[in-house]
Amino acid sequence: MSSRLQAILWVRPRLRILNQLLLPHRREYVEINNSRAGHHAIASMQTRGAPAIAIVAALSLAAELCGLEFSSAATAQAHIRQQLAYLSTSRPTA
Repeated sequence: MSSRLQAILWVRPRLRILNQLLLPHRREYVEINNSRAGHHAIASMQTRGAPAIAIVAALSLAAELCGLEFSSAATAQAHIRQQLAYLSTSRPTA
């Protein structure tokens, strides 16, 4: 890892975010594998700032989708809509 500080690291299907609650004393990354973990990271303020929140929400869903198979496009679409609605509750004011 470089010495440059990066808030979001994405290597498909792996998302890692800098836990901003620990700054400036420690640099620790949190693994985000699904929408639930993304929601937690946003709600607990491990990630901050509207652009970062949007990116973490989108990539947490992308990481989740990489491990799923759906029987139809309609099923996939329903799952995506449900998870987006859930993620939008993580920090409603951001």
